[in-house]
Amino acid sequence: PATVRMISENGPAFPLPLHLPPGHIVQQVLDENGVLTHVIMPQPGPPPPPPPHHLHSGYPPSPYNGIYGHPSQYHNPNVYGPYPIDTLSYPPRSACNHTSSLSSSSSTNPSHCLLHLSDSNCSTTAASTTSISTTSTSSTNNQQRRSPVYNANNNVCNTTGGRGSGGSNGRNLNNSGQKRCTPQSHVNTNSYVNSVNMNGSQKSPHHHHHPPPTTLAHYTPFYRDIIVQPNNEPVDSAVAAEFDTERQTIDTSLSKLSSPIIQDIENRSALVRIQPPCSTSSQSDYSIDFTNIIYELLLSDKGKDAKYKQVYCGDANEITLKDLKPATEYHLKVCACIDSCKGEYTNPIPFTTEQCEPDRPLPPKLLGGRLKNSLTLKWTATADNGSKISHYILEYDEGKGREFVEIYRGIKKQFMLNKLAPGTFYAFCLAAENSIGRSEFSETVQFSTLGTIPPEPDPPMLLEKGIKHLTLLWTKRLMDETFTLQMNDESNYFRNKYSGSLLTYTVTDLYRNTEYRFRLAAHNQEGQSNYSQITTYKTLPDRPDTPAKPRIKGQIQATQCHIVWDPPRDNGGADIEQYYLELEESKGFHVVYNGLETEYVLEQLIPGHSYSLRLSCSNVGGQSDLSDITQIKTPAVAPASCHPPKILGKPKANLLHLRWVYPDYDGGAPVIEFEVQMINSDYSSRIVYRGRDLDCIVAGLLPGRPYLFQVRAFNQAGASPWSEYLDVISGPGIPEAPRNISAECRTANSALISWEEGVNNGAAITEYRLEWSRKESDSFIQLYCGTNCTCEAKGLTPATHYFFRVQAVNLAGISPYSMLASCVTPASPPSIVTSVKVYPKSTSMTITWKQPANNGSSITCYHIDIGEKEFIFASPELIEYTINEVLSDTAYRIRIRAVNTIGQGSFSSTAKCHTKPLPPDAPQLECVVATYNSIKLTWNTANHVISTVANNTEMTTSARAITYIIEMEGKDANFNSIYIGNTSSHKISKLQENTSYHFRICAKNDTGPGPWSEIYTFTTPKSPPSALKGKFIVVLRKHKS
Repeated sequence: PATVRMISENGPAFPLPLHLPPGHIVQQVLDENGVLTHVIMPQPGPPPPPPPHHLHSGYPPSPYNGIYGHPSQYHNPNVYGPYPIDTLSYPPRSACNHTSSLSSSSSTNPSHCLLHLSDSNCSTTAASTTSISTTSTSSTNNQQRRSPVYNANNNVCNTTGGRGSGGSNGRNLNNSGQKRCTPQSHVNTNSYVNSVNMNGSQKSPHHHHHPPPTTLAHYTPFYRDIIVQPNNEPVDSAVAAEFDTERQTIDTSLSKLSSPIIQDIENRSALVRIQPPCSTSSQSDYSIDFTNIIYELLLSDKGKDAKYKQVYCGDANEITLKDLKPATEYHLKVCACIDSCKGEYTNPIPFTTEQCEPDRPLPPKLLGGRLKNSLTLKWTATADNGSKISHYILEYDEGKGREFVEIYRGIKKQFMLNKLAPGTFYAFCLAAENSIGRSEFSETVQFSTLGTIPPEPDPPMLLEKGIKHLTLLWTKRLMDETFTLQMNDESNYFRNKYSGSLLTYTVTDLYRNTEYRFRLAAHNQEGQSNYSQITTYKTLPDRPDTPAKPRIKGQIQATQCHIVWDPPRDNGGADIEQYYLELEESKGFHVVYNGLETEYVLEQLIPGHSYSLRLSCSNVGGQSDLSDITQIKTPAVAPASCHPPKILGKPKANLLHLRWVYPDYDGGAPVIEFEVQMINSDYSSRIVYRGRDLDCIVAGLLPGRPYLFQVRAFNQAGASPWSEYLDVISGPGIPEAPRNISAECRTANSALISWEEGVNNGAAITEYRLEWSRKESDSFIQLYCGTNCTCEAKGLTPATHYFFRVQAVNLAGISPYSMLASCVTPASPPSIVTSVKVYPKSTSMTITWKQPANNGSSITCYHIDIGEKEFIFASPELIEYTINEVLSDTAYRIRIRAVNTIGQGSFSSTAKCHTKPLPPDAPQLECVVATYNSIKLTWNTANHVISTVANNTEMTTSARAITYIIEMEGKDANFNSIYIGNTSSHKISKLQENTSYHFRICAKNDTGPGPWSEIYTFTTPKSPPSALKGKFIVVLRKHKS
């Protein structure tokens, strides 16, 4: 049996017995999807000599590929044939066609088997996926170890050597649940870390013996525990127990990692040294190899128990942390990992970075507006990096663009520069300084003082002209920044065409051969100059406009036609040189005339034939477009007489259906229409049809009347003679309209309508239909239907004009309407007043209403009832009336009616309102406390309980919200408001001692403010004297003892 190493995602690899047919070997193939395949193939020929760098005597061959020095019972050097395992050649970590290998091997021996292992999202190499241990793996791993790279974006460690990109290490970190190392980057992107190798020298990011192929970065195989038992033999339980023991030994050894040593601490960097852990296993069978160890560094700048960030993951034991914050306390802890085994983190080690000079400040900004001789700058504070900023240094170039000169040094954050030149740009930069040193100067910023506006520029010059455009050019002076070009168009106003810093501009969309006026203005930061003198330029002429289509002069003859035309409306700015008249015949258009004349006689035309004409013209600018086409046709002779028309169906009372045929001869031209003439019994005639159809319906006939009909045809030449007569009599019809209709008003609300019977046209009248309307143009409504010739209309509106009409009905149909009869009902009292609204105040109320209909008589007055004995009379032209001297806070009921000469109208609906209370009187103001600098005023609110009269009878009291306003006389003898509120006291502070002050007060409610009180005068007392100073003794004279 051969021993095949299977790789698990939860632990180290272990050997699995696999029985092979005699003379076969196992080959591993990894496809582009990361699927690892074990192919059992016939034994190949002798392999080439192995590469020398695969041999390494430091570690014996083992199924764990150098992690442990393990007893040799797990190694079978003759599994795959007579060659040693360390000379086997493994397939590269690139895409390969394992299907073809399988098919070739299967064709050789049908007993070959193919094993597929599952994939994952971790990246690995061909050497890390092989299932055969070699003695060269440790050597290759050491030679290909590279500098670790930290990706700051996703906190993932990228290792370009050993485990991740080409070493032959049998186990890979991809088998664990930790963050994986991928061969996608060889550059250290971590802003914190710069690692060095095991010997202390800095690693080159490109130092490797065998770089992996760039395409291998996309392969992410992931192996799971797969037990392959071709012969159904059980797995040895001793192997699994051995595996657990080894894993516990590794975890214990990794947890013995010493705390890191932090050295060379500077303001933005520090050096971290890590001592590899020592094996503590007491078993002689295990010897842990710590050369493949991975370290994870976690850093925190928020405290010992705050959140940590991974700043490094790799195999270096000397790491330089960079881009640290100055004067900041950090905590660092580290753990060791070997493949999927990970030890515990060490205790956090604190360290504090050194202080340094301040950060580079932001450039200063302009404070306020610019002046001609001064600028005011301000700036913001920058980070002091542990040492307080002693002063800021502001420098400028004196407006000469030379070396910078210091103009300010101090702790303030703004500075005003005086005695500057007007209209000059000054450059500034700023630096900060503390006890450690000076920061870098900020970026240079420029500001300018106010200057003068530019003088009037020269007029714009013409650079190029075209048919619809003009290109203008102007010059730029030192004080000019931008320009505004204006053009005077057909609106006779100058309009902006361009604004900008360019010195040329093309004005487009102009009219050809047209003069345009231009002027120019210059701008700078100070304003706009006067406009230049006006200059005029003209566009080039264009080809002529399209001429009007040719016209026919006179009458078209059978063989000739006189054609005339007009010159084009716009000749394009140049005289017309040629006219081209084209005629279309069977072979298309061809020129029949060219010259300067505007008329031409076409000859040798065919009678009754159609022709098309079109015209064009030309000048120095080119030839115009073709005009619209004129159609002409030579005349033909009139057609022959038609046959008499025939009647279709039975004649009806008011219509006949006639039909005819084409004449026998059309006169050389198609018949375009027919004309039918009708002759009445009184020998009067009229045309009843004109058109192209061969039949028509003649309507509007009288029933029982004789009629004569004849027809004729028309073509382009004219009309044919009339045909012979068709004699026909119409049938019975509807009755004629009733006659002599009249309407007479009896009262203001009724009228009597009567009429006489008309001609029934051969059928008895069965009923009459009477309709009415208030306006002659409105639609009518049926009022009566019956056989009587009279009707009484009731429920009419007074002073209203009514119209009436009637129809007669017999078996043939309904007659037309009779003539209109009208009457006007007499006037009546006005209608009821509507939309009554009341707007009350304290002692008055305003009433509005909508004017009612006067019913034919003008309104003479209005009666307003407010609940008193007498009515209030209002003028008829008013729709608003104000009643004064009403009771305040009282409920009223109002109704109105209109009166005219006929009588009194009805009262409107009752409108209710409640008048507002009177404004309150001013309270009495008193001074309760007066000090040398304040006065406390108080007033009485008891008299502001307002009585309420409800429904003119009941008296109630209600305490409403009262607002008090206090005013004090100022130095200008005007009273100013010092308090507005609803309390009963107020204190005025910040007064002067021994000074009289004048006050007044008023009360205000929902109605408005009441009257002001009398003026009160209060005086502040004098302030007390200051406290006495400490006592002391003065010796006047000394006594002799």
